[in-house]
Amino acid sequence: MSNVGRPRTGLKKCTHCGSTKRDSNGQCNCRNTLYRALRGVAKTTAEKAAKHYNVALKNKKGDPQAALAITREAYPALQPKRAAKKAAPAKKAVAKKTAKKAASKKAETVAVTPKKAPRYTAVLSDGETKTVARKDAAINWAVKQANGSQTWQVKVEGSGKVVAVSDDLL
Repeated sequence: MSNVGRPRTGLKKCTHCGSTKRDSNGQCNCRNTLYRALRGVAKTTAEKAAKHYNVALKNKKGDPQAALAITREAYPALQPKRAAKKAAPAKKAVAKKTAKKAASKKAETVAVTPKKAPRYTAVLSDGETKTVARKDAAINWAVKQANGSQTWQVKVEGSGKVVAVSDDLL
């Protein structure tokens, strides 16, 4: 529901505080204060507290904050809940957090720099070589080039480990 075009001044007096002014939602300030104070409270307690608040509001001549203070004294459930302070973390906990952060940063760098796939070098007996990314491609090239008359080997580039030789296919 839009509040556009609704009058905010010149209205009838509030039955509880006697004010003619209204908040942006069209309600009197005393009603908005009561509403905010009663949020999250049990219904039976809220009804009793509302009656107490209205009486206190008339006694305090329309001052919603003073009436709310009196009502909160009578009904402790209306007291604003304060966030519990967290205890300072122990030194061991701080050290663990630091270690976890360092480990996660290390994991991120490992994930960012992917491990290079091994490359394979096919070497023929006459010295001709070819380096490719896949082992089967290196073997196929060596078989085609050798034509059964030459021997060949496929090695992992860098480590020099032999992964296939021409005698394997016989």
